[in-house]
Amino acid sequence: MSKEKTRRESPAGSLPRPQREIPALLVLLALSFLVYGNSLVNGFVHDDKPVVSENRLIRDPGNFGRIFASGYWTTRETPVAELYRPLVVASFALNRIIGGPGPFGFHLVNLLLHAWVSWLVFRLGRDLSGSRAAAWAAALLFAIHPVHSEAVAPVVGRSELLSAGLALWALLLHRKAGAAGAPRPRLLLAAGACYLASALSKENALVLPAILLLTDMAFPAPGRSAPKRRPAWGGYTIYLLSALVYLAIRVSVLGAVARSDIRPLDNPLVDAAPLTARLTAVITGG
Repeated sequence: MSKEKTRRESPAGSLPRPQREIPALLVLLALSFLVYGNSLVNGFVHDDKPVVSENRLIRDPGNFGRIFASGYWTTRETPVAELYRPLVVASFALNRIIGGPGPFGFHLVNLLLHAWVSWLVFRLGRDLSGSRAAAWAAALLFAIHPVHSEAVAPVVGRSELLSAGLALWALLLHRKAGAAGAPRPRLLLAAGACYLASALSKENALVLPAILLLTDMAFPAPGRSAPKRRPAWGGYTIYLLSALVYLAIRVSVLGAVARSDIRPLDNPLVDAAPLTARLTAVITGG
């Protein structure tokens, strides 16, 4: 059977080619501007000031190396050692080079990133359900849900946007690698790179392999026969190596995986009861 015939006979639930979903991207882009476009006139607020407008590391293109050798908070008198998000800070530096120091360019990039993440939600919904209607419902709800205001409106919310987008991308690549006939090693390596980049954008992404495993168990990759519907264990080895690389970089820069002296002002959950704190973190993604 020829490759072309095999492609034509692939199941409806198989991962669609990205170019086929361009109309969805355009709709979600327009919707993102409709819902969050008013943030374009905002200035720098709260944490935007120390992380973006007052951050000397993003002012000089020659500081890119120092960005990856520094913690997230570089302007505080007492740096917060538990945060390491170099890809976010590097994106701020690129933002400043291309769009200037004003807040408009930073807010514009956040809007574009939100539309991109919403599109990835659409693609994931299409892959898991095999239904465009379900994919549209998931993506539209995601795009307009007010809970995302904190990620889109302030510039520092970019850590959420980048981390979520790269994690979703890793999940889609992982799913495609598990499908029948896919070039698995190359796709799994790409998924591992996205996972590492997601963790370098926000620490929460370290839990992604657990999400991948649950997805593999609940939604076997399309196009595989029943005996082969099991997780792509080779990918988990790559994800483990990615996590170890991230942790090694983090320890070399911050001196520890994490500090225990987190202040309630930075994270109110430290003063909550253990069960309450963990359930809140799981439910809210905090």
